Amino acid sequence: MSSKASVSNGTPVTNGTNISTATKNTSASPKDSFAARASSASAAWRDFEDVLKRITKYSLAYSNIELAVNQHSAVEAESRTKDKRISALESNLGFQVQAFEKRYDIWNVEKIQLKDRAANAETEVIARARRTIKEHEDAHARESEQLMKELEAERKNVTTLSEKLETATTKMKKGELELSLCHVRLTEWEGHVSMLKDMDVEAFVGRVKRLSNRCYKIACTHFLPDLPAQLLANYTQWDSSTRSLPVCLSFPPTNTAAARYVRMAAAMHVLASRLCQNIFKLCYLSESVDASEMIKSILAHQSINNAEKERFTRALLLSTYDPHDVDAAIKRAVHVTSEEVVALLSPISTGDPTLRTDIEALFNEAADVWKEAQHSKKLVEASMTEEDFEDWPWDHLEEFTSAVAQSTVQPVSRKFNVLNLFPRVFFPADNGIVYSGLVLWPDQRVVVVAEQELRECMAPRNFKLGGNGSISGRTRRMSVLNDGKNGMKAEHGASFLGTHRTQTQGSQVAGNRGEG
Repeated sequence: MSSKASVSNGTPVTNGTNISTATKNTSASPKDSFAARASSASAAWRDFEDVLKRITKYSLAYSNIELAVNQHSAVEAESRTKDKRISALESNLGFQVQAFEKRYDIWNVEKIQLKDRAANAETEVIARARRTIKEHEDAHARESEQLMKELEAERKNVTTLSEKLETATTKMKKGELELSLCHVRLTEWEGHVSMLKDMDVEAFVGRVKRLSNRCYKIACTHFLPDLPAQLLANYTQWDSSTRSLPVCLSFPPTNTAAARYVRMAAAMHVLASRLCQNIFKLCYLSESVDASEMIKSILAHQSINNAEKERFTRALLLSTYDPHDVDAAIKRAVHVTSEEVVALLSPISTGDPTLRTDIEALFNEAADVWKEAQHSKKLVEASMTEEDFEDWPWDHLEEFTSAVAQSTVQPVSRKFNVLNLFPRVFFPADNGIVYSGLVLWPDQRVVVVAEQELRECMAPRNFKLGGNGSISGRTRRMSVLNDGKNGMKAEHGASFLGTHRTQTQGSQVAGNRGEG
């Protein structure tokens, strides 16, 4: 067995060296008393016994003591290695601790700096926030002030608008009242318009033709017969009487067919002109000729551009005055016109006292006929103007050609372009013909022969007066005839004709009327 003791369960045991040492210690004290030596021996023995017990107990362990020693050596080597590693680790840990402490110090410095920066940033942010808040407060104050101003302005606007709304409401109520009144007036005016009726054109044409025939009969009755010789004998008086007639005709102081038919034509022209001027009116009130012409012009223009407007205007004019006032105006027009016509035509009439009665009856009938035209839905107009005589299909009386024998005498001068013997009646809106009207052409035989007869009657007088006596009279008569009121001016007619009606065309037209 090895001298070294092994350890069982990790507990070291003493070897033999230790036991001998104990024995020596026990025997080394001979001077001690026996009791002491016995006690020591007993104690040693007990220790010995204990050692034996332990050896016996740990004999298996002690048998492997070398192995344990080797293991112990290995453990010690490993321990030393670990100690070295621990020392290295402790050294490294020291370095790490020092580095950490250095970093910690740096971190503390940075922490302090960050705290300072954070404090500065916080201060700056707070200051900036305060500035921003102050700016926002100022802007808000300004905006609030501006808004208050705008609100005040809007309040004023609302007040103004309220006042305007109240005014508009008042005006609207007033307008509604006026509108209701307008409805009432419109109903009343529509009642006026309802007085216009559809015309029986065929019946109306018959009435106008009968009126034309009556005018022709009056002229035949009172102006076609022979005149007293004593009236024609005094040429000066005859010339003075005929000079006042608004007709561009020659009146020889004779009772030849040409002279009689010329007087008849003059009478028809005077009757027609006064009919057209004073009786064939669109409205008998006002009684002014100029006003009537203006009304005619306005209504004629409206009838072309706006027929409804024309009908309304005409109906309003016709309904403006009381029917009794209109009848009184018609009576005055008939009376005044009859007086004027009788005064004009008396010098060339037969002197029959029924002339005035016949003329008044003619004008009364004409007024009755024209009332129907005034109340027609479609505007009817009568006209004697020669502005469109070339294009208008005028009628003429063959008597003024056939009543005089064929003559080779040519007209010396053209005193007129056309002489109306009865007005044309038409619809201005479409120029529709109701009655074509009657005219006397300047190249019809009675006109030419009457002019020749007047020259022949004047020849002896011119010889006695040295060729000057009647020239001045004719000149004076032409000045009367060309005064522009009722007669047709020769110079106006000549300017209108221009190149439209040459002498050759005049001869051709005369041939077409049966003159041959």
